[in-house]
Amino acid sequence: MISLNINDIVFGKPELKVCVAGDYNDTDLVCVYVDNIENPIAQYQAYYVKYGVDYPNEHYLICNFKLTNSQENPIHLDYDVYGLQKEKIISKGNLILINYYKNFDTISKQYSDLVIREHREYLRDENGLVTTRKQLTEWIMTDDSVGLTNTTIKYYNQTEAIQEGIERRNNIIDEAKVYCINNIGLQYSFDLLNSVAAYVNLFKDGYTPPLRSAISASTKPYLTTELKNEIVNILTLE
Repeated sequence: MISLNINDIVFGKPELKVCVAGDYNDTDLVCVYVDNIENPIAQYQAYYVKYGVDYPNEHYLICNFKLTNSQENPIHLDYDVYGLQKEKIISKGNLILINYYKNFDTISKQYSDLVIREHREYLRDENGLVTTRKQLTEWIMTDDSVGLTNTTIKYYNQTEAIQEGIERRNNIIDEAKVYCINNIGLQYSFDLLNSVAAYVNLFKDGYTPPLRSAISASTKPYLTTELKNEIVNILTLE
């Protein structure tokens, strides 16, 4: 066990201090702060906080951050320039998770060797416009444990919020298109899209009910009630 006290200095930097005292396992994550103890800026493994290096594995080797294959703190590095493969997870139009991998197999369509993970949460106002986005970023070690986390907040002005809403609804339309192609085929999907094109444009601009109503009322012979219900469900915002 590793014992840490509140305000213990981290990595020899007086401005970086431990938030919560306690006894930690070597690989437990410890919150650290700079100015406000109530607002931690990152988490590091306890062994890293105590000794300035990562916890050695069973072969007595030091774990490195996968991004750089070193013990250097990567929190300020721009990992978008490292050529990592992005896997984006979207739910109801919201980009909620981005996994950054070293590899992508073009034959199996499988990602491998996770390097960084971003979790995103959105707060919206009464009109559905996003006001803030909270992002938790995790840096993965060579033993696949989480070696470092960092939480950031993005605030949206009204113009940015409107643009985010358009992107979100475009994502939903794309999901509906993929569902239709997979279930009724490409030709029927184009036919359906053409029949509701005007409502699709309204949907993208933020007026969403007419498109759902048009799908529900459609008399296209290839649209069963079950298919209609699923498309409407995809097109229903949270």
